[in-house]
Amino acid sequence: MLVIFFLKEIVDNSFVLAIKENSNEIEQQFISQGMFRALSLIIQINYLEFRKNEQTIILIDDIGEGLDFERANNLIKYLIRNAEAQKDKFQLIMTTNDRLVMNSVPLEYWIIVDKDDNGKMDFYSETMYPKRFKRFKRIGLTNFDFFSSEYYKEN
Repeated sequence: MLVIFFLKEIVDNSFVLAIKENSNEIEQQFISQGMFRALSLIIQINYLEFRKNEQTIILIDDIGEGLDFERANNLIKYLIRNAEAQKDKFQLIMTTNDRLVMNSVPLEYWIIVDKDDNGKMDFYSETMYPKRFKRFKRIGLTNFDFFSSEYYKEN
């Protein structure tokens, strides 16, 4: 899917931001809240490319909210690709409880934060528990299964 952002003249030198997705044009005022959030993120990520020697942390709560699966998946791939390319400039942190989004983010990027009834927090990542993550990948289940079954806690 190709998405292009451009300025569209609407009346006598008045312009509006528009999005062209495949062959459909949508003016900014008609896009969904999810698409507006995605547009804002893309603009911010592109802006970071031009900033010199400034480090930034980008925190995105509920990354797939307001987007259909294909758009959410494409946005996540775009963000991961840019985070890898600009790892010296920014750190990307995304949260979600959406199983489709969880399945589209490779486990190597996951950090699971688990809080027990007493308020104690434990963190699980592939770096901290490489054998658990590797063993699970061989099973062939989805990333969401890794989370929902609490496999990450098993020894």
